[in-house]
Amino acid sequence: MTTKYLSAAGIVSLILLPVVVFGQDSTSVGVDVEANTSVTASSTAPDRPRPPLLPKLGPAVKKTIENTREGIKNTASSTREAVKTRVDAVQSLIAEKREAVRAAIEEKRAALMERAELVKEKAKERFGVGVEHSVKNIVDKLSGAVDRLTNIVERAQSHIEKLEAAGKSMAQSAELLATVRANITLAQDKITAVSVALEAALGSNQPKEQMQAVRTAAQAAQEALRTVKKSLEDLLRSIKVEAGVGAETNTTITQ
Repeated sequence: MTTKYLSAAGIVSLILLPVVVFGQDSTSVGVDVEANTSVTASSTAPDRPRPPLLPKLGPAVKKTIENTREGIKNTASSTREAVKTRVDAVQSLIAEKREAVRAAIEEKRAALMERAELVKEKAKERFGVGVEHSVKNIVDKLSGAVDRLTNIVERAQSHIEKLEAAGKSMAQSAELLATVRANITLAQDKITAVSVALEAALGSNQPKEQMQAVRTAAQAAQEALRTVKKSLEDLLRSIKVEAGVGAETNTTITQ
C-alpha cells in the first residue's frame, strides 16, 4: 500500500515542484534581462546636449539693409536740397549784383546826357551855332558809341540768363560780362571828363588854349571805348563756346 500509492504529501510535492522550479526560472530570466538591459544602457554613449537654436538672421539682415538704404536716400535728398538752396542763393546774389551794375550804368548815362546837353547849350549861347555843332559832334559821337555797346551788353546778358535757365554753365561768360560792364562804367567816366573839359573851355576867356585838354580827354574816352569793344567781343565769343555754338563764328563789333 505504501509503495503502490503515493501519500498525499508526496502528491502535493509533485504538484508544487514545477511551480517552484518555474518561479525560480522566471526570477533568473528577469535578473538576466535586467542585467543585460543595464549593460546595454551603460555601454551606449550618452547623448550630447544639443546647442540652442539660433534666431533666423534673414529678416534682421533684410531690415538692416532697408534701413541703411533709406538712410542713404534721405542723406542724398538732403544733400541735393542743400546744394540747390546754395546754388539758388548764389544765382540770386549774382542777379542782384548784375541789376545793381546795370542801374549804375543807366544812372551814369542819364547824368552824362544831361551834362552833354548843358555843354551844348553853353556853346551855343557863347559862340553860336557853329561851335555848338562842333561840341555836339564830339559829345554825341562818344555818347552814341557807349550807348550802342551798352545795348549789345544788355542783349548778351539776356542771352546768358536764358542759357543758364536752360541748364547751361555760363560761369566764364558771367565773369566776362562783369568785366564789360566795369569797362563801360569807366568809358562813361571818360566821356563825362570830355564834357567837363568842354565846359571849362567854353567858360574860359581863352577857349582855344583849353582845347588841348578837350582833345586829351576825348582820346582817353576813345581808348576806353576800344577797351569796351574788345572785352565785349571776348564776351560774345565765350557765350558761343559755352552755348555749344563754337567760337569760329564772327564776333567782331563795329562801332
